[in-house]
Amino acid sequence: MAKIGVGSNMIKYMPEKGVTIVEFIGDAIVLTNDHFLDKSLYPKIVDPIRRIHTSGVSLEKVFNPLVEVMKMSAILKRLGADYPEFDIAGTIG
Repeated sequence: MAKIGVGSNMIKYMPEKGVTIVEFIGDAIVLTNDHFLDKSLYPKIVDPIRRIHTSGVSLEKVFNPLVEVMKMSAILKRLGADYPEFDIAGTIG
């Protein structure tokens, strides 16, 4: 993905451990629900997705954001972590 300007360069991939190490992105932010509700940010959010779709890159699996968010939510629940700024249930119902 880094080759098409989406994501950072991979440093090391260890599939046996389920680990991928990538370069640090210093100016990155974690998007919250409020970001996704801000229409002025739509171009920044959608552009990387469009790049992937028009790149011709073939992904090994179909990325389903809803499935991935639910996986992360389950991990946080198991850990007893609470992040009210990420209202997953309120966002996806």
